[in-house]
Amino acid sequence: MSPSKSTNYLIVGGGITGCVSALLLAEQGISVTLCESSSHLGGILRDHVSSGERFFTSCQYLSVNEPWFQLLPSTIRRELAEFEHSYGSVTDFEQHCMTTRSMAMPVFATEKVRLEEFSANLDNATLSSRLSFYPEFVEKNLRSWVRRYGVEPESVSGENAAALQISRVHLANHDAAVTVLKQQPDYDASLALPFKYRHPDQSIQAALPTEGFDAFFELLENYMISRGIQVMKNKPIKLRKNGMKIQFWSRSERMDYFDNLIWACNPNPLLRGLEFPALDNVHGKSETHFYDLDLSEGSVDTCYYQIFSDQTDINRLFTYSVAGKPKLTVECFAGNRDKDQISTEVHILLRKLGHEHTINWQSSTKEKRYIFYSESDKAILSQLAAAQTINNCRILDAGWLDFGRNAKINRIMDQIDQGNETHDALSGDIRMSAAS
Repeated sequence: MSPSKSTNYLIVGGGITGCVSALLLAEQGISVTLCESSSHLGGILRDHVSSGERFFTSCQYLSVNEPWFQLLPSTIRRELAEFEHSYGSVTDFEQHCMTTRSMAMPVFATEKVRLEEFSANLDNATLSSRLSFYPEFVEKNLRSWVRRYGVEPESVSGENAAALQISRVHLANHDAAVTVLKQQPDYDASLALPFKYRHPDQSIQAALPTEGFDAFFELLENYMISRGIQVMKNKPIKLRKNGMKIQFWSRSERMDYFDNLIWACNPNPLLRGLEFPALDNVHGKSETHFYDLDLSEGSVDTCYYQIFSDQTDINRLFTYSVAGKPKLTVECFAGNRDKDQISTEVHILLRKLGHEHTINWQSSTKEKRYIFYSESDKAILSQLAAAQTINNCRILDAGWLDFGRNAKINRIMDQIDQGNETHDALSGDIRMSAAS
């Protein structure tokens, strides 16, 4: 169905989720305004720049096989390098080390973990209760590892395990037995098998911009404008309730009314404007180190490695190239190790993974990671997502509880695909109070 002329959308947030949502709507001939509070698009994907050199701030692949990726025009896709998704992990607790190039999750040796030691039921209420499903050796070490983010496992939802890559663990040399166990839902949700074991003839394709994400978003912005999308930067948005109406404001300027809203960024301002309770804002503390790689020959593989260890503050390594230059991004817990200690540990980990690169430290940053939510946060955001229409404005669920951009974008796409017939029906029949 073609959208009615009155249908318009406001998208708040100029990261990849907001930009892709805008493109999808524009392809349907729908009026779209995208507002970004900063002076540039990109959100968390923006490059880290040090002494004129660009680095990716973390491992942020674009998924080639996702439907939203096909929205990108050939002029932009030409600026992306496509490759087979490659990853691995190092699990090193209590002097028992397992290294793999086929799993990005914790891997444990059979002499330390037995299948009969798993609990009877998986309790996902908190991250602590979820971890208690695992045998004692796994539970206590992963629990201690999570605490190094500065977060207590008892204070956050069990669903946060996905963001930490610990929602499942792999038991070495038990693939056949695990395959049978995974027919049961609790084991399927907690035990991992290598992708190639499950799908020997398949691969996962990914992409990264060859010149960095900043250049990618400049191209994307120009393309969005050419498609009729109104892009407004330096435009923070606030919502205010005025009786039974919602008003859209940017600083002291009142904006036009929009009958559809996609809030594709931090939901706290949206919750405040709609008079919902505040979130707990649980966050982890981390730091990131950026290196140039000196290769004696050949090129660097684009690959990331999860690190689960009581021997180092490092929790992820990411090797890649930007503008033809090999780079390394190292994510760490915020600890007391200086850059020389971190660099020594990077050397050790790279050797374990089969890399003999020379690394040259360039810079580092410290940040808060808002990758956690409490059960209270989950209840509030679930209530917001279920509201659908508030004071005649349809608010789409922007995947605030989903992990990963693909899940967020696909959730938004599903709601857009419902069409304006759904919106028209809801506008006439549903009035849900934000306080109810």
